[in-house]
Amino acid sequence: MVQVVLKRASFADVILRMYREHKGHRVMGMFQMTLPITVVNDPELLKRIVVKDFDHFVDHYSIIPPEVDPLFAGNLFFLKGQRWRDMRATLSPAFTSSKMKNMFLLLSKCGQQMGDFLEETFEKQGKDVHSIEMKDLFTRFTNDVIASTAFGVTVDSLKNPNNEFYLAGKELTNFNGLRSLVFMGYTVCSRLMKFLRVPFTPPEVSKFIHSLVNDTLRTREREGIVRPDMIHLLMEARKETVSDGVNGGKIAKL
Repeated sequence: MVQVVLKRASFADVILRMYREHKGHRVMGMFQMTLPITVVNDPELLKRIVVKDFDHFVDHYSIIPPEVDPLFAGNLFFLKGQRWRDMRATLSPAFTSSKMKNMFLLLSKCGQQMGDFLEETFEKQGKDVHSIEMKDLFTRFTNDVIASTAFGVTVDSLKNPNNEFYLAGKELTNFNGLRSLVFMGYTVCSRLMKFLRVPFTPPEVSKFIHSLVNDTLRTREREGIVRPDMIHLLMEARKETVSDGVNGGKIAKL
């Protein structure tokens, strides 16, 4: 883990190397700083854990307490117990075939935006060979898809590269500098970090996301806007029932 902290190797590289070194063993152990961790090597054992015996392995480990950083700790991956079950029951209807098909229309519009941008760029350059930074291109495309399908807003990060949503997302996924130190602090001395109430999510990003969601909810409720995205699903969940999108049935909000 020292190599990860010093940025000499990625966490995925460390796990892959350990897997290869201990190939043939069903489980192995490692330390994340002072925290002992069990790593499962056997695919069949892993399948049993996440499928057959999942009831015994529901909770994921989270180092960031919800009272300090509710945005990060409120992620479905880090929720525990009944809160996880409630949120999973709320979000599951969003992934039925009909809901996914409706949401694909939003994704398709983002793809059309990217196609239009590339066409305009090539016409302006007037060259036979074009050079494009693919990582940046698809990062911005992904940003637009998330904005549209999850937050219910339309942005064009290719034509407007410094839009507020893209900058907030970029900051949220930046784990370098101070944020890496915060993560290390929670890993090594979580009690002290919790006492000091040091958030992992940048305060300005957290404020922007909360403001964006609240403004979108108020606008839709006031103007009766219906859009096939996650915001609409959450609005239905607040009404205590969520349409399953397949047979017209109702799923009660827990």
